[in-house]
Amino acid sequence: MKIHNLLEDIVSRKVDELFGDEQITQSLGICTCDQCRLDVICYALNRLSPRYIVSGRGASHIEAEFNDDYQNVTDIASVVNEGINKVRHLKRPACSADRRIEQPPGPVYNFPSITGKIFDGDTFEPLSHVLLHLYCDDVPVEMMNSNWTNPYEISPNTPGTFSFWPKPVAAQSQEEKKFSFEIRIDSGKDAPHSHFFTIHLRPDNQIKEVFELITAYKVDDIYIFD
Repeated sequence: MKIHNLLEDIVSRKVDELFGDEQITQSLGICTCDQCRLDVICYALNRLSPRYIVSGRGASHIEAEFNDDYQNVTDIASVVNEGINKVRHLKRPACSADRRIEQPPGPVYNFPSITGKIFDGDTFEPLSHVLLHLYCDDVPVEMMNSNWTNPYEISPNTPGTFSFWPKPVAAQSQEEKKFSFEIRIDSGKDAPHSHFFTIHLRPDNQIKEVFELITAYKVDDIYIFD
């Protein structure tokens, strides 16, 4: 058995219960699509202490702990309700749209997420309000889904940090292929900058839709000079 955060199951059940009631009563005035459901679950899990298990005995112990401890139940309900209020005020277009990717015939190249940091070359401070465009072979790269954006604007909340997750592409053969990427950086200075890198991939038989940070491709730190 792999290590598992049992709180994921407990929170998911609570959110599913609330969203199921909302579909009937419409008392909360929120969207109940899968994306909004996942947003609420992520919000709650990021604010609750994880409870990891590696055995059935551990699962039974934590389940009993949460069922018997009123405070634990109350804490989860409170954080889930906070998440619902946050998601209710999001203005995201077409949040109910189906985000599943249609599997092309044959093998595909699954890209890892692409992450990196960008700094001011003079002060070594991480940059914010920088717009980054990801290209492959001089063509803008389509992202995995609408939760990932290209271009990507670096927020002051996560200074210097950027991330992309390219959408898989069909493979014409079973051979390894080199993909040449370019990040075009608009930092508000005199002229845009570019950073180049390559990723070598072997095709897979099916699309991988589960995000894995451990497999992310780390771009070398980027420094922008006047």
